[in-house]
Amino acid sequence: MRIAVICYHSCPMARLGERDAGGMSVYIRNLAQGLGRQGTQVDVFSRRHDSTDPYIVDMGEGARLIHIEAGPPNIQKSDIAEYLPTFIEKVKSFVSKAGTEYDLVHCHYWLSGYAGISLAEA
Repeated sequence: MRIAVICYHSCPMARLGERDAGGMSVYIRNLAQGLGRQGTQVDVFSRRHDSTDPYIVDMGEGARLIHIEAGPPNIQKSDIAEYLPTFIEKVKSFVSKAGTEYDLVHCHYWLSGYAGISLAEA
């Protein structure tokens, strides 16, 4: 099974307490890593929040984080909605180039849900 997790506004690998990194980040990181250990392939898509973030981060067995460039890295959460179309197109491009198909698209936060619907319909 392969799952796409959309976490548009907060990076699951960010340091707790920085910007918008908190409980949701911890939950998504642990969810992806736990599913990966059980044999599920998990791709977590998040907006790049720091220009030094690597494009793809190995999160452990079966799980990886894909940082997507969509707007300036340091913008406030209240200002990221305008970059959602860019995020969606870049996720679709990544998926298309990789030739990946997902059995499930799992989303957190309403903007992520909107992106997930677009990805699931692609």
